[in-house]
Formats: sequence, structure tokens, C-alpha cells
Amino acid sequence: MSYESEEFSEAPSDQLFSGTPSVKDTLASNATNGSALQQQYEDMAHLYAESQLMIKTLEKQLEHCEADLQANQQLVATLENELHDAERHLRKSRVQSSDLAKERDALNAQMQALQTQLRDAQDDSTRLRRSMQEEKQASERKLEEERKARERARALLDQRMEDMQKRKSKFVCM
Repeated sequence: MSYESEEFSEAPSDQLFSGTPSVKDTLASNATNGSALQQQYEDMAHLYAESQLMIKTLEKQLEHCEADLQANQQLVATLENELHDAERHLRKSRVQSSDLAKERDALNAQMQALQTQLRDAQDDSTRLRRSMQEEKQASERKLEEERKARERARALLDQRMEDMQKRKSKFVCM
């Protein structure tokens, strides 16, 4: 709404018909318009000051937000680097784990083969020990039989010698 239309609507009805406003009306109208303009100017100045204050506040907030954004971007970059490092370490760990699992399986197979060899060697040793004990016992029996056979042979020889001595003594006597 413009002030000119306010002036026109506030004008007395006799001015409308005469076509020329009075000086008093013009001064009153200018005073009213001046104070309204002054008020409007003050309002605008106040709004401008508030806007400037708001702009400064928003600029500070923007600076803080930009600083936070920069810090967050750096944090994200750092975290991404750490994630890549962790993923690389995880891949290395998986490879090592796989290698260790293969080595474990190979060692388990080797251990089972060695256990089988050990059992076979123990079985062979037990059989050999038994065989040796049996041979020893057989040899001892054979030696004992030979010793008894020698004793019998000696006893028989002694007996024959005695018999021959007795015959010889009979021949000598005769």
C-alpha cells in the first residue's frame, strides 16, 4: 500500500470536490507522511541491523559447520585408510591361516605316518624279541640235551671202562 493512496483517502471530502487541497491539509499530510516515512526508515534500519547480525551469526555457524565438515572429511579419509589397512591385514592373515592349515595338515599326515612306522617297528621288535627268546630257549634246551647226552655217553663210557677193567682183571688173573 503506497502513501499516496493514504493521502488521497485521508483527504476531506470537500477537497475532493474543489480539486485543490488546503495548505493546512498539505502540511498535515506531509507531517503524517514524514513521520510514517521516518518510522518506516527506522523499521528498515532495525531490520537491516538484525539481518546483518543474523548474517554474521549464520556466517559463524557456516564457518563452524565447514570446519566440522573438514574435520569429518579428514576423519572419514583416515577411517577409510585404516579400513583398507585392516582389509589388507585381514587378507594377509587369511593367507597365513591357509598356509598354516596346509602345514598343519601336512604335519598331521606325517605324524600319522610316523606313528604307523613306530607301531610297525614296535611290532617287529616284539616279534624279534619273542623269536630271540624262543631261539635262546631252544638253544638252551639243545645244550641241555647235549650235556645230558654227554653225561650219558660219559657214564656209558665209564661203565664200559669199568667193565673192561673187570674183564682185564679177569684175564690177568687167568
